[in-house]
Amino acid sequence: MKHLIFFILLLFFSLFLQSYFDLLSIAGIKPDLLLILTIYISFKEGTFRGVWTGFTAGLLQDLVSSASIGFHAMPKAIIGYIVGKFGNLVRGQSLFSLGLLIFVISLMHGILLLLLALLFIDGKFSYVYKIILPESLYNAILGPMLFTIFDKIFGINIVGGDSV
Repeated sequence: MKHLIFFILLLFFSLFLQSYFDLLSIAGIKPDLLLILTIYISFKEGTFRGVWTGFTAGLLQDLVSSASIGFHAMPKAIIGYIVGKFGNLVRGQSLFSLGLLIFVISLMHGILLLLLALLFIDGKFSYVYKIILPESLYNAILGPMLFTIFDKIFGINIVGGDSV
């Protein structure tokens, strides 16, 4: 049942990205809801589910955007693997700690995307401070709040007691 809920969330976030995503835009910067969900599932379920969730989320993101198929899938799958490896270390962490982890993970994801963009399309290093850093900060703020909601939905406690 939980796998069906994961898939429904992936589809919802993908459709939300296409339809109503500008509602969450602040100064042109949008959070990566699919990355946040990938991080959560990777923490909760480990590397295998993390890779598949990341890959599926990336493919869905590619389908609703103008990106080449696979452009978002590979970085999200890599992030799913890395996060899944260290999932046991984050259970019971404070909201601040989770926010910091999400910030670092989002930076890694952004750098992977930038490397792909530099290799295959017209990527620019200015994307680091114009897009990657602000998006990572946005993910770090929104992520722990979404983790709390996901914890309630899935009945697991990734978010810990001291919510700084």
